[in-house]
Amino acid sequence: MPFDTSQEAYKTLRSIVAERTSSIVAWVGSGLSTPAGAPTWRKLKQSLVNALGNKAASLEKDDMAKLKHVTSLVERETNYWLAFQIARQHLGRSTYQDVVREQFRSVATAS
Repeated sequence: MPFDTSQEAYKTLRSIVAERTSSIVAWVGSGLSTPAGAPTWRKLKQSLVNALGNKAASLEKDDMAKLKHVTSLVERETNYWLAFQIARQHLGRSTYQDVVREQFRSVATAS
């Protein structure tokens, strides 16, 4: 079956690449890149769960309970994209990015 070049997502990606309007990072899997230090999906999610737990520990009692509940939801979520979305919403953009970048730090120097 040939690739369908009429897909909207493909057309959008092709435009971004051609016009160089945004940086592109392709993350197509985590299995083959783990020897280079890239995290598995499970490890990346666990690092976000840990960050949520750390944030919860720094909050007042009521807010702590709410964030611990969210942390538990993220931990149990089997859809990684949904888990990451929830974690980002509750960690905030900056902390979320810092946690993810830290997980990929060793990959930046892999050869």
